[in-house]
Parts: sequence; C-alpha cells; structure tokens
Amino acid sequence: MSKDNCFIKKFISKKNHVSLHKYTDEGGKQYVVKRFHNADSYQAELEMYRCLIHCQQNEAGSQLNYPNLLDYDDSKLSLCLEYIKGNNVLELLEYYESRSFVKEAAKVLIQVLQWLEQFYSTIGIDGDEVLGDVNLRNFIYAENKIFGIDFEDARSGCRHIEMLEVLARYLLYNPAKSEFKHTVLSIVEKQYLAVSMKNQGIEKYADLLENEITHIQMRRKRFT
Repeated sequence: MSKDNCFIKKFISKKNHVSLHKYTDEGGKQYVVKRFHNADSYQAELEMYRCLIHCQQNEAGSQLNYPNLLDYDDSKLSLCLEYIKGNNVLELLEYYESRSFVKEAAKVLIQVLQWLEQFYSTIGIDGDEVLGDVNLRNFIYAENKIFGIDFEDARSGCRHIEMLEVLARYLLYNPAKSEFKHTVLSIVEKQYLAVSMKNQGIEKYADLLENEITHIQMRRKRFT
C-alpha cells in the first residue's frame, strides 16, 4: 500500500473507515482501503480472507465471489482490496421497489441466499461458521453476480437461521413490511427457500422467520 495513489471517495460504514483510491500509475487502477478501528475485527477479517483463499485453491470449481485481497498492513489495521464496481444490494432492492420490479428483486434476494450457501460450503459444509452480519449493504451486485464484502463478524452460528435473517432484514427495511416486499418474499419462498430449508432438514421455517423478525425489531428498540 505504499504506491503513489489518490483518494477518490469515502464509503458509508458504521464500523470502519472504508475508502476508494486509485493508483497514479498502472492505468489508474482503483482499489478499496478498509481501515479497522478494532484490532480483533481486523484480524478476524484478514484470517477469513486467508481461509477463503486457501479453501478455493484446494477446491476445484469453487466460484464464491468476493474482492481479492491485494495487500494488508498490520500496523495500520488496514486491508487493500479489489474494487468491485457494481450496485450495493440494498440500494438496488430499494430501486426495484420504487419501480415495482418484483421479479428482479426476488432474483437478487435468491442470489444472496445462494451466495451464503456457497460461502458455507466453501469454508466447510459440515461446520457451523456463519457470516455474522447479513446487512444487505454488505453485498455487491455486479455482472449478474453477488459479491460478499464483509467478513469481520464471521462466527459460529446456525446457518439456516442466518439465511432467514436475510429475509427478515429485507422485510423490515423501509418501507417495512410493504406489499411489494411480501410479494417478493412469496416468490423467493416458492422458487428457492422451501427447497433449501427442506434440504437442511427444516420443515417449519415460517415460525423461525417470524422469530427473526421479532428479534430484529427488539434489537432496534434497544438502540433507539
């Protein structure tokens, strides 16, 4: 990260300082610098990148999409990452709702769930590690693919609950519980969720989804 570069802009992030830069040489190639405020979070994300790189090098055909790790600096708690030029998934879904693009929204949500299942498979299909923070701002939609971009909160957890949390979070983004969102979730359930849950041995997932909605609402009340 010592090459000459120039700052372009800062990204929205509640936890860290994330900014876009470009090299003054190499054709002005752009990259992202993620500077952590917490050493444990920095180490956790760096270790997850190392894990993903190792797993994919040893797993033929694995296609999990995430930014390439270009460099890191322990002294500055900073990662230098490939810049994925695309659309933030939350903002994309908000745009689709503003245009009543139901099928497009359902397709993107299904792709997020598929990315999560591929993430679980990549790091160990029989394990219990989850992404930890499935805020839809942590995913980028580019070239018709989903990219995960935040790994610092990875931890042990329940994978099917995390997948349901994605849908619960989506339902509660403004405008919360809109008719559009309910229609989108109905499509996601029919086209993907029901089969995915059944494959994980989960039959009665509707109650679990309601529980996740309640948990998120309770957490939000505690912080308001």
